[in-house]
Amino acid sequence: MQYSSAAGLTGSQQAVQEFGLIGAGQWLRYLAGTAELAGAIGLLTSWLSGLAAAGLAADMAGASIINAMVLHGTTFGINIWMTLGTRMKWRCV
Repeated sequence: MQYSSAAGLTGSQQAVQEFGLIGAGQWLRYLAGTAELAGAIGLLTSWLSGLAAAGLAADMAGASIINAMVLHGTTFGINIWMTLGTRMKWRCV
């Protein structure tokens, strides 16, 4: 999570290009990167881990939908597994 949020927040060429294709503007890249970083930090604390897992699951579900519908990508299968994994983490807490 930290690596994907760092790519979004620092403005890597791939992240800028992907969010440009989405058409929502670069503000969405900063929002997604910040949400991923906050979720990664939240998973490290016991009292925030459930909320962080739920937020990361929502983030990954949104990424899967955008990847499938807007970018017409076929690599969203891993996002589904990551979403299920964070959901299971949320239920265990």
